[in-house]
Amino acid sequence: MWEISVNDQVLTFIYSLVLGMMICTFYDILRALRKTGSRSYLSVFIGDMFFWIVSAFVTFIFLLSRTNGEIRGYVLISMLLGFVIWRITLSKPLFYAFVTVIGFQRHILGKIIDFINRCTDKLAVILTVFTGKIIKIIKSLYEKSKNS
Repeated sequence: MWEISVNDQVLTFIYSLVLGMMICTFYDILRALRKTGSRSYLSVFIGDMFFWIVSAFVTFIFLLSRTNGEIRGYVLISMLLGFVIWRITLSKPLFYAFVTVIGFQRHILGKIIDFINRCTDKLAVILTVFTGKIIKIIKSLYEKSKNS
């Protein structure tokens, strides 16, 4: 069994507390994306699966780096404690900030996409008219060369 000193255990406890807070922040970002975007069952399912896969992977890497891959109770409790502390204290105001920022970004992105669509529509009309004229010129040249 790999031994870990008390100092390392305290640091691991603090790091896992912070990791729990980071996982809660990640969850708040996904909640904000869900609130400002699609809420279909499929998108919620995919978002939740993404959250759990990423959280499990990050936790696994953390356990490998700090405890040599051993699952220690105080680490899991500290992560849960960090998640709960963050959720109770700073989660709500940050969630609304995330919703505002994401909503603003979606609004700006929508305006950009509308502008691009209008430009491509006008370009398509111009190209249609231009190619129509080119086709008429080619046909008239063909007719002239055929008659000569």
